[in-house]
Amino acid sequence: MSTPPVKRDTVEIQKALFSERSSKLDKYYALIIGTRSWRALLRYELVTMTAANRSGALGLWLRSRLFPRLLGRCGRNVTFGRDVVLRHPHKIEIGDPSYEEYREIFKRVAQDKRVEYSDQGLAYLLQEWYIKRNRKLRASHPRDLCDQILDISSYLAVPPVMTRDMLDRAAMAYFVDI
Repeated sequence: MSTPPVKRDTVEIQKALFSERSSKLDKYYALIIGTRSWRALLRYELVTMTAANRSGALGLWLRSRLFPRLLGRCGRNVTFGRDVVLRHPHKIEIGDPSYEEYREIFKRVAQDKRVEYSDQGLAYLLQEWYIKRNRKLRASHPRDLCDQILDISSYLAVPPVMTRDMLDRAAMAYFVDI
């Protein structure tokens, strides 16, 4: 059995990491911050020190408010777990998914949560609850809608399937106009 070849990027990173010509601060700038700026370094350190390892609801809230400020772009309802290391955060963009990405997310979430997936059901959901209502796709919606389907199907003692009726019930419960 042969070992896979080492990627060129990996070798370059290792060279930069173990170079004796650079100071530790220069290596940190290059590998973590991505830019040589005291302001970027200070912002990164304050955010990660304040929120990265904080547990519980306070940690989730702090990360949801502070981490997007480090990123190049961030969509709504993005959840950041504990102990996340962001390297070159200004280059990271977390936007809303495309229709194809949304479909793939929905398929995976449905499979994981044991909700019977249906392309026809998803097409109906997209047409009725997104396109007609001019609603943006969010990567968190499939998880939340599958949770609604599970709750409703459990209450009604029916299998969790993406039927029009079940999707309408889940969407009515989830998409509330305030």
